[in-house]
Amino acid sequence: MTNGLYLVLALRLYEATNNALYLAAAKREYDFLNQWFNVSDSQNGLLFVPGGGVPGALARERMSTYASGTRVCGYTPGLAWSGDQGIIVGGLIDRMIVVPSDNNPGSPASKYAVAILECVASLTNHNSYHGVMQPWIWGNGGDPGDYSTGVGVFMRYLLYADQKNTRIRNQTRSQDYRQLIAANVSAVPTNPTQDAGLVPLTNWLAILVAAIQMSRN
Repeated sequence: MTNGLYLVLALRLYEATNNALYLAAAKREYDFLNQWFNVSDSQNGLLFVPGGGVPGALARERMSTYASGTRVCGYTPGLAWSGDQGIIVGGLIDRMIVVPSDNNPGSPASKYAVAILECVASLTNHNSYHGVMQPWIWGNGGDPGDYSTGVGVFMRYLLYADQKNTRIRNQTRSQDYRQLIAANVSAVPTNPTQDAGLVPLTNWLAILVAAIQMSRN
């Protein structure tokens, strides 16, 4: 989700430079996402609840319409990429760093981050791949050449959330996430070779780095 990347970029540029222009850009992007998160129509909002007793919510792969009201090409209500879940959580963590008043359990930023983390863990731990994360956390949008990177993207932002927000560790260090990480570490080949391809190697590296760092302390 490009908007999630814009949010991360603007917030981190502000953190690095203290330039008010970046802060203003980050606020515009956060307000835009927040508005989409709160769309009441369950088929068109950016967040959706999978149902079936699954806790939390997922971020859809893209917005449903343009400002004009025209439908966005390729929009599918029941489609969520694992990488987007990480990107959005990362942006929300950065939001809570830059706006400390949002770093509390009752803030929208915190609630969204927790809901996404809960949903990803629940769906992954009960999927048909024995808890191994898949690029599409919900649905199947195809295009494996691009979207297979979702596992590594999520793992990098999971680690970022764990390292940057001690309160969010209630989620990232939960039993559900210990189970998720253990299953994914077990799926990494003992002796991976370069022949496996760049994407699998990148995903496996992200899994192992997250596991090592999050097992400390």
